[in-house]
Amino acid sequence: MTTQTEISSQRRKLAYDLRQQGQTFVEIGKRLGCGVQRARQLYVIEKRWKNREPHWSDGLSVRAANCLNNVGVNSREDAFQAYRNGNLNPLKQPRCYGWITHKEVAAWLGQAEPMKPAPRIHLAKTCPHCGEKL
Repeated sequence: MTTQTEISSQRRKLAYDLRQQGQTFVEIGKRLGCGVQRARQLYVIEKRWKNREPHWSDGLSVRAANCLNNVGVNSREDAFQAYRNGNLNPLKQPRCYGWITHKEVAAWLGQAEPMKPAPRIHLAKTCPHCGEKL
């Protein structure tokens, strides 16, 4: 199933490609089923994306990038060191850094998927002398 973001991305790319082929915004708008101004907007947005400088956090969700930024990570190498040293600990630090984000960062760094620890088993407390439950 394609998401709305993927559909928007495809429309932007198509508008950009059609414009590069020499079509007018009127023709692009008819092809995409939108107006002239929207066709131009799609083209300009895609043009900006193609011309922008890559950022070190490309490929991460906004949440994961913010979590890394909050612990002072400013590069992929810093992220790798923080991951290896255990400074990225799900549900402890940084704030809002859970298991899903931890798995995402591990995949982004090319590491094996971390396993969530098994839940602790709480045994009933018993008396060491008679064995009765306390």
